[in-house]
Amino acid sequence: MSVCEKVRKYLDENKLSRKEVAERANIPCRAFYSMMVGERNMYPEELRAICLALKVRAEVFMETE
Repeated sequence: MSVCEKVRKYLDENKLSRKEVAERANIPCRAFYSMMVGERNMYPEELRAICLALKVRAEVFMETE
């Protein structure tokens, strides 16, 4: 599962809206949406901003295999 898929799953499980998280992370909503649907890759600084907005460690979304 990709990092974006894990973020999307986390949002769904915690009933968080993409718009709310994008705003908290200071990422344009369209860019955030594009990441969540796989239209573009997520940059490390975006992952960091999302983690800060969600108050979770990046390891929550990192690949472990």
